[in-house]
Amino acid sequence: MNEAAKIRAKELEDSSEIDAVYEFIKPYLEEGDPYAFYIYASFSLPEWNESGEEFDLRYVKCLHLAAEGGVVEAEYQLSVLYLVGDIVSENQGVGKAYLDAALNKNYSLAKYSVSLRHFYGVDGYEKSKTKALLLMAEAVSENVEDAAEQLEMMLSSD
Repeated sequence: MNEAAKIRAKELEDSSEIDAVYEFIKPYLEEGDPYAFYIYASFSLPEWNESGEEFDLRYVKCLHLAAEGGVVEAEYQLSVLYLVGDIVSENQGVGKAYLDAALNKNYSLAKYSVSLRHFYGVDGYEKSKTKALLLMAEAVSENVEDAAEQLEMMLSSD
């Protein structure tokens, strides 16, 4: 999908016109477009009669297809799923790999997440207040929600 198509798909999604979203992304899905799979992961239509389990399976499969195609949002979402063990089996190595991939693409939420992990020294990240502060400062400058509060907490701790 080009940028204009991505914007249009997000506009449709934000307006809750899910039928229209599906019709819009359908040709892209048929082409195997990674961003279309990312969007497709986020909804279900009533006529599909998907169970919660079926939706979860499709959600994870589509996120994997999107991440394999380099969609940073999908990489980040998969990192959260694997690090927490939500829907998928918890796997710190896989979660960290997806989070690192998103961080390498300068994804703001990844900066926030990796910052916290460095601050506490969890999920395979070394404890480093310096790295934590640098990443959280970037997250603040990129207007990540709660980043300013987290930065203040980090600065006042010792």
